[in-house]
Amino acid sequence: KLAHLGDRPLGELLFKDLSMRRGAIETARIPMTGGDQSATAVLLNGRAWARRSVFRLDQKPLLVSEVFLPQLLLSLSSQSL
Repeated sequence: KLAHLGDRPLGELLFKDLSMRRGAIETARIPMTGGDQSATAVLLNGRAWARRSVFRLDQKPLLVSEVFLPQLLLSLSSQSL
């Protein structure tokens, strides 16, 4: 199924496939590298939020990991003010 995904988003396949089962979501704060000294990096204490979970499609595991860029989190927090 993944080989024929083409330019469609992975989420489109995962959440429309009736065989899909999602495992627990794990979250973590991981160190940002590259010496980023921007205001965003300082606000987040030099760490970025990440999450991962195992999806099963037809009983085959697929680990999906996501790292949320600090700029995204900063823009979301300023919208909620």
